[in-house]
Amino acid sequence: MSLDVAMSFNACGPIQYSSRVTSESRAIEPSAVIRAIERTNDYLVALPDYLADADMDLFGAMGQRNISGFIGEVFARAFAAAVPGYVVNPHGDGRPDLLDVVSTTSRDYLHQECSHQVRNRSIPAKEKLAPFKYGGIEIKTTVGTPSRTYDREALKSQSGVTEFDVGIPRIDYLSSLKYWGHHKDCESLLGLYYDYLPARRYLPQVVLAMYAEIDPSSDWADVSTGRPGSKKTSNTSLKSSGTQKLYSNPIAVINDAQYLAGLKKIGVNV
Repeated sequence: MSLDVAMSFNACGPIQYSSRVTSESRAIEPSAVIRAIERTNDYLVALPDYLADADMDLFGAMGQRNISGFIGEVFARAFAAAVPGYVVNPHGDGRPDLLDVVSTTSRDYLHQECSHQVRNRSIPAKEKLAPFKYGGIEIKTTVGTPSRTYDREALKSQSGVTEFDVGIPRIDYLSSLKYWGHHKDCESLLGLYYDYLPARRYLPQVVLAMYAEIDPSSDWADVSTGRPGSKKTSNTSLKSSGTQKLYSNPIAVINDAQYLAGLKKIGVNV
């Protein structure tokens, strides 16, 4: 891989999306997902250069959790540009991330019912967009979870540090791909995995996309809301049953021996 040559991806299989409107399955080809990944990755490489004059480590300033969310936002827009019939949820707290507007019914509902006019401005209506009743695709992003017993000396030899800070590749130390959320209202899940690629200046790059139809009642852990009066945000995580559904259905993966071996090692069907 090189900064001068586009990363190569293997097409694994289509997204088989089940529409809430028609109850029919709709195939989204991996080539479209690969275009969205490539557009996302190119943007992530180019973005720090725009801030070079500010002497700012953009991704270091973001921190790991914010990076994951940011990549999801960028990918959602790249996906909507690559796949007709899906648009980004216009509300910041809306769900799912990508709205299914293939049908005239869902498209008219979005444009006619899902906003308020305030001082000549169109404000997204949270009560109609969280959730959007015609469904769509939720995007979750992870950098992966290292093994609890990873070889710290090996990591220090490779990178000069013993902890997985921003910019430190994880592929050789992965134990799983863990996905988190604030709610269980997620049926059609597109899971991304990214890592910090040496060939791209150790910047975050999406290297894997997976898809699964998830059972919200059994594939997500119970939502934790904290104590009454607590400022803690609600959170949940995908259980092993949901994770295995993703692992068994990759859509696109980087064509790189190191990453293919590392992903196979944790059970991803690549």
